Amino acid sequence: MGAHVGRHHAVDVGARSPHRPVTREDAPLLGLEPGTPALTMTNRYWDQNGGVVEYAVDFLGTGRELSAEYALD
Repeated sequence: MGAHVGRHHAVDVGARSPHRPVTREDAPLLGLEPGTPALTMTNRYWDQNGGVVEYAVDFLGTGRELSAEYALD
């Protein structure tokens, strides 16, 4: 039987803004200047037993779009 991996997206809108300044380390990877505000999303991936197998914080720079495709069959 194949393994199932779940995915959860969360935009952090709690006590702070969902925008964070891009760090000096990440700025060249995104083609942005350090300190540029970017939308951040926290992603958690878990296995069929509920154990987290990956955790990531994604930065989405100004003027960029995010999309995903999923097979629902």
